[in-house]
Amino acid sequence: MEPTVAFDTRSLSVSCFDPFHVAALAYTAMDQVRRAETKERPELKGSRWALLKDASNWPLNPITTMHDLHART
Repeated sequence: MEPTVAFDTRSLSVSCFDPFHVAALAYTAMDQVRRAETKERPELKGSRWALLKDASNWPLNPITTMHDLHART
């Protein structure tokens, strides 16, 4: 009697990541960390907007807030 060979379809699968979902996962993870840090450090409250936007497009208020936060660390 010959042994039977099972065909494993998992070996043919391909993992693919599209940029949209990778960015969404990264933003979700960053937001979770930011929320946890905000609970410990109240001075971070209101920093979400600045973290999501490109620093070259910040108005003056987020720039001064981030400089103050950076100076405290």
